[in-house]
Amino acid sequence: MTMSAFDIGLVGFGVDGVLNGFYVGTGRPEFNAYAAVVGLVITLAGDLTLITRYGLMGAAVTSAVAYTAKALALVAIFVAVTVPRAESCRTTDGSRQAA
Repeated sequence: MTMSAFDIGLVGFGVDGVLNGFYVGTGRPEFNAYAAVVGLVITLAGDLTLITRYGLMGAAVTSAVAYTAKALALVAIFVAVTVPRAESCRTTDGSRQAA
C-alpha cells in the first residue's frame, strides 16, 4: 500500500524533471525556486503532521502530495509564461497592412 501512494507522486516528479530542465535551459531557473518553495511548505507540514501519526504511509503520502503540488506549480508557471494572452493575439489595421 505504501508503494502505490508513492507511485502517484512519481508522475509529478517526472513532470517536475521535464519542466525543471526547460526553465534552466531557457534561462529562467528562478521559476524552479518558486515551485520548490511550494514543495517545501507541503513537505514540512506533511512531515510534522502525517509521519508522527501514520509513520511510513504518512511519509509516502506527504512525498506524493509535495511532488504533485510542485509539478502543478511548474505547469501553472509554464502556462502563464508560454500561452499567449487573448489581447496580444488581436490583429489591428496596422498589423494587417504590415503583412
